[in-house]
Amino acid sequence: MNSITDKTIERIFSLDSLRGIACLIVYNWHFALGFMPVITGVVASNSDYSWTKLPIFVFINGSSAVVVFYVLSSYILVDKFFIEEKVQILAERIIKRWFRLSLLTLSGTTISWFLFRLNIYNFKEAAQITGSNWLATFGYASQIPTHNSILSAIYQGIFGVFFQGEAYFDSSLWTIKTEFTGSLIVIPVAVIFLEFRKSQLSLLLLSFTYFMLFNQFNIYMNCFLMGMITSFICRIYHLEKYINKFSNLGIISVFVGSILILGFKENQGFYRFLPHFLASKHNIVYVYTFSACVLIALLQSKFLLKFLTKKPFLYLGKISYPFYVIHILSLFSVGSWIFILGWQKIPTYLLLIITYFICLACSLLVSNYLIILDMKWQRFIRAVYRRFNGVQ
Repeated sequence: MNSITDKTIERIFSLDSLRGIACLIVYNWHFALGFMPVITGVVASNSDYSWTKLPIFVFINGSSAVVVFYVLSSYILVDKFFIEEKVQILAERIIKRWFRLSLLTLSGTTISWFLFRLNIYNFKEAAQITGSNWLATFGYASQIPTHNSILSAIYQGIFGVFFQGEAYFDSSLWTIKTEFTGSLIVIPVAVIFLEFRKSQLSLLLLSFTYFMLFNQFNIYMNCFLMGMITSFICRIYHLEKYINKFSNLGIISVFVGSILILGFKENQGFYRFLPHFLASKHNIVYVYTFSACVLIALLQSKFLLKFLTKKPFLYLGKISYPFYVIHILSLFSVGSWIFILGWQKIPTYLLLIITYFICLACSLLVSNYLIILDMKWQRFIRAVYRRFNGVQ
């Protein structure tokens, strides 16, 4: 049995940093969908302007960033269990999972309700200028809750996003149901993996069964399986000592290569060397999942660990969850208002830059307050859990 060390804690911080970077990429993706749809590849009639053929697409590819979220979530969820080999760790995380996530989802849906009620959203008017169907439909929401009650926002924040996949108050929350379900499913699988760790054949059969079971149900479930397996390999087989034998240049090369693969969407331009079949809807998720696992495994490197534990990255990691919840509301309200106000008054490129950074600043500002609230909420949850378990 191993124990939690300072190096392990430092590595967890680096994983949070990676999640923060992925969150910023999701912000970039949503900004592009709303205000620069021609570069996203979604607007087929303007495909010549699309970034999907270029490696810089990695900086706005929200689809791959979501896969990174899922893989990271699974890895972090089971990592301590594989280190200490105590089932109580997973039992505690199952019990606390919904409570852990629900306060910020509730914050997102209720804040959105108030923005609707105060008529602060201007996304429809902005969409007429940008030509973005995503912006016009409130992020492809199943409905636009202009006249819904506050009770419906509260219900959605506490239950709807988790158990029904409802996310029309805050469309970025569509990922929460998969996040919640995947977390609950992968935890018992982690227990079985540890039990049969000396039987590679049993582990392969279990992985194959899991894959076949969830491949048609929800392909993103396999992201959680791979995140768990990555943690298992890193901890049980002590991957750190092997990775640190490689040169920094070699590690950087593989790291950069994995990042570039996360920018893949179609086998044209920069990515024309990749097989055509990899660009299909299902296969591309596997490509992103593999790249995410490689990135996470490489964080066993002392060199990358030192880089990703710098203050800017740690800050992004710290506020990543509230930022993810709130950023889309900022784009639909503040972003749309600024874009309408500046349209045809200043150059478009300057208007886009101003809109991007003001929305980013607003999202970060609100996230700073929400993270304080969330930290207090987490302390409360831990205190209640310990009280019920007789822990002082």
